[in-house]
Amino acid sequence: MARGINSTSHIVGWSKIASGVAHAFLYRDGEMTDLGTLGGANSNAYGINDADVVVGSSQLTNGKTHAFRWVNGTLTDLCATLPPGVEVDNGVAHAINRHGWIAGNADLAAVIWKNSNSYERLEEPFAGPREANDINNSGQIAGSNRSLEQAFRWEAGVFTLFPHLEPLESKGLAINSYGQVVGL
Repeated sequence: MARGINSTSHIVGWSKIASGVAHAFLYRDGEMTDLGTLGGANSNAYGINDADVVVGSSQLTNGKTHAFRWVNGTLTDLCATLPPGVEVDNGVAHAINRHGWIAGNADLAAVIWKNSNSYERLEEPFAGPREANDINNSGQIAGSNRSLEQAFRWEAGVFTLFPHLEPLESKGLAINSYGQVVGL
């Protein structure tokens, strides 16, 4: 299943391998590369930037799922690069921009990873689990508050909630360079 594409038409996603489990892949120049896992059985790739840096999630040997970044054959566990005292049971990286900033989830919080080990929870004035689904090159993030069932845009610590028609929920799934959010 393909999930992401960059401006050079390199594609990422996941595919079943001979053993029947799913592995993240990068398809470029007519060749499909298995990105492997962080020790567990399955992995999924969701996003890729123009530098061919891939992000996604992978199972660990203990069955938990952690966010990863793949660069030139090296798979890095983003949840293991968090500051001392910050522990994450489950995480996923959904998108990456040209600066290498990554939008995703750590446990039930929306997060952004900047550079190798800079991690920020997207705190908001309302409680509930959140998800960060996309990031543009300006660092604006599209996501959803699962408790309120509302899409949001996050920019430099400020959340903008988008209205939705009751009883339907809304989810922010993608954001463009103008900060416009689309979803469902």
